[in-house]
Amino acid sequence: GCKSDSATILVKRKPGFSMISSSNAGCTPFEPLFTARTSDPVDQVTYSWDFGDGTKGSGYQVRHEYGEPDHKYNVILSALSSTTGCAETLIRKDYIWAYPKPMAAFSMDNKVVYNDKPTVKFSNSSLGAITYLWNFGDGLTSNLKDPSHYYNVTGHRKVLLEVFDDFLCSDTVSHQLLVAFYRIYPPNAFSPNAPNAIDREF
Repeated sequence: GCKSDSATILVKRKPGFSMISSSNAGCTPFEPLFTARTSDPVDQVTYSWDFGDGTKGSGYQVRHEYGEPDHKYNVILSALSSTTGCAETLIRKDYIWAYPKPMAAFSMDNKVVYNDKPTVKFSNSSLGAITYLWNFGDGLTSNLKDPSHYYNVTGHRKVLLEVFDDFLCSDTVSHQLLVAFYRIYPPNAFSPNAPNAIDREF
């Protein structure tokens, strides 16, 4: 015959939300767009981001640039409901991957050559690269790793090397080269059917 007592308890719901990224992996500088989505369209939620590289942001949609290659980042999204006053945190480990990046480097057997011996040998010392694209500064290119090039022109030339890795990430490097006059050879004959175009001119 005893009567039970009763009490009222107020239970507040934590905000329900998720995160998505426009892309989870890419070459540096890698700049994905992050978006937070609330499961309850009535709830008023503010968001705080931790991008895993020591920087933070706020808002339901933010864009962030990652500059360090060959690194994976944890992304943390915190949400605070102004309707209930409750907060929740979402952690995604290794959510973002900045791909490794090759390092382009090369040397030349001579930085100054003369028109009597205008061939330059290039030594490729790039790291992490699998394909190569050379621009010799005279309109000609090559995809060899260690090419040699014969210059038919004179003057300062900018030699550019662009390299790519397995992820198609790239790096570039350039050096200056001078093709100088040693002496001028006036033509005294010509060969109409010569394989070298300059020998067919008179």
